[in-house]
Amino acid sequence: MELAQASMEKMLKKVSEETLEVEKAVRDLKAAQEELSEDPLYKLKSGGIVKQASLVGTALFSVRAITEFAAMTGPNGEAHTLPALIQGAIAFVCAAYFFLF
Repeated sequence: MELAQASMEKMLKKVSEETLEVEKAVRDLKAAQEELSEDPLYKLKSGGIVKQASLVGTALFSVRAITEFAAMTGPNGEAHTLPALIQGAIAFVCAAYFFLF
């Protein structure tokens, strides 16, 4: 009887130790998830295709607008004014969506 009781106490002690380890692992996992949720790349990935497309649209139309504005200084520069303004506006809308949503 004493042998069975000692064995049971030993088993309960082991279960208690392992429970503490599991609780510590859960706390570590929650801390890692919180840290990951602050990562901008994770936010971009978890934001879905629309969020990713808005980032790409911002980059693409910003470069195109700058190129069009630079072309305005050359010959026939007034022909580049409207495309530069349109592409700049699209870049602005994409950036607004990316940063606000």
